Amino acid sequence: MSRIILEGICHNWGLIGPGVWRERIWKIRDDGTYSLTISFIQGDDVLPKQKREGMLSPSDLDCLTVLINEPWSDEETFACDGSAWEFRAFGSKGEVLKERPEGYIYGIDPYESITEILMKYWK
Repeated sequence: MSRIILEGICHNWGLIGPGVWRERIWKIRDDGTYSLTISFIQGDDVLPKQKREGMLSPSDLDCLTVLINEPWSDEETFACDGSAWEFRAFGSKGEVLKERPEGYIYGIDPYESITEILMKYWK
């Protein structure tokens, strides 16, 4: 049975208008499968969530595994617009091993490297 090893949540802190995504949640499993749940906004209403599922490439899964096991920084960066991220890495029993709270990650690794991989599976 596969288990979730990483959860990445991207929040839209930029301009939000009709039909723009509000939040994207990736859940990556140790067998390379992923789910992506996307929330959209239409006016003042939150539209029904869209869900996608798929398989990471073996090289992307290997790279994410390495990035999950690297030390995670508590460095902060400041911005006025854009996307904020939060991450959780999970152990073999589903326990949270590492957590990066919601905030900007511009210029901070390994978070930017993680997002580069996740964003391949957004479109």
